[in-house]
Amino acid sequence: KISIETRTELTVPTGYKIEYLPDPVDKKHAEFSFFLKYEVVGNIVIYTKRITIDNAVVHKANFKIWNGFVKAAKSFYNDPIQISKVK
Repeated sequence: KISIETRTELTVPTGYKIEYLPDPVDKKHAEFSFFLKYEVVGNIVIYTKRITIDNAVVHKANFKIWNGFVKAAKSFYNDPIQISKVK
């Protein structure tokens, strides 16, 4: 089993606020799963990533599904967090 888990915190500077966060990605398959999420707690943006491959192999029959999961992840990563200065 392969499991990659990351949690990263970003402090929003004083005088700024979060305007937009991308929607989370939560994709599950019998052999693998992707979970990507941003959340705001106070003035901290928390990024959580969890990718799991249950048998350490993606079978050829599931490549199309896997590629769909990767496409969803790319879309998540290309959708930036937006912050603005508080007026």
